[in-house]
Formats: sequence, C-alpha cells, structure tokens
Amino acid sequence: MESNKFIDKCVDEKEDINNIDEYISKWKETETDMEIHEYLGMSENEYKSFRSNPNSLNDIIKVRRLLMESITTDIIENKEAYEESMRNEKEDFYNFIDRKSERIILKASRKAYKKVKDVVKRRKANKISKASRKKNRH
Repeated sequence: MESNKFIDKCVDEKEDINNIDEYISKWKETETDMEIHEYLGMSENEYKSFRSNPNSLNDIIKVRRLLMESITTDIIENKEAYEESMRNEKEDFYNFIDRKSERIILKASRKAYKKVKDVVKRRKANKISKASRKKNRH
C-alpha cells in the first residue's frame, strides 16, 4: 500500500521536496485532527528540525532512505530466518489457541457434568421422597 504522506513520497522519489509548502497549505485547508508533522509523515523532531532549518529536509529524507535500504537489505539477507520466525510464531499461536480451546471445552464439560450430576441427585432425592411418602400413606 502506497503512502500519501509527503515525506514517504519524497523518500520514494515520487514527490519533489520543494513542494512541501503545497502540502502545508493543504493541511491548513483540510479539517483534520492531525498535527502538521503527522500530516506530512514526519516525527515531531523531524518537523522541528525542518522548521528551524528548512535545508534539513534533505538530510531527513537521506536518513530515511538509508534506513529503508538497511531494513530491506536486512530482510533480504535474513529472509530464511524471518520466514522461520514467522512459521514458529504462527505455530506458537495455533498451539496457544488449541490449548486455550481445550481448557475452555474442559471447563464447559466440567460445568455440564456438575449440572447433570446435580439433576440426577435431585431426581434421586425426589424419587426417595415420593417413595417414602407412599410408604407413609399405606
């Protein structure tokens, strides 16, 4: 999914950094709860840096590109490890669900057994009570 944030478009080389003023104007015209740094896709510190020194925008974008390259390289180099980790996490998740559902079923079975046991006890008590009443009548 492609981001529509100014900074992300600049990192992807789909937007010219000189167009930041247009984005700021759009933010002012838009009814949004977002702060300007969020609207642009920057952290608070990045935006503060940009406001105090507009030339820092180039550095912000360079740092983000380097970070993205580093992450991408790391993912490519460690693809098998990531995939294995994801398989393990998925397996752990399913095991957790299995254990949880077993506990829920066991708990429900215990409750149902207890209810059945109580009903049987009451019926026996009622039969004994009826039988003793019949004896007392005769």
